[in-house]
Amino acid sequence: MFNFIFSIHSKAPLRAKRLLAIPLSIFLLFAAVSLAAQGSRQGDSLALVDLYNSTNGANWTNKWNLAQPMTSWYGITLTNGRVTRI
Repeated sequence: MFNFIFSIHSKAPLRAKRLLAIPLSIFLLFAAVSLAAQGSRQGDSLALVDLYNSTNGANWTNKWNLAQPMTSWYGITLTNGRVTRI
């Protein structure tokens, strides 16, 4: 019986580490997203170009002219020079 109790308690620190890893991972994910949100207008533009290219934007009904500023791209809203709505 002592071995059974000991084996349960010896696994407890591992379980605690696993339980701690989940909220820590979530926190780090939110921190990374927050830092990414502090990017730049150029970063916004590059992300939108990636979106356009990866979703076959050349065949959209309302195509974007990527040679024009983002302000002219259909469906894109900028506030203070940053994309705020798609």
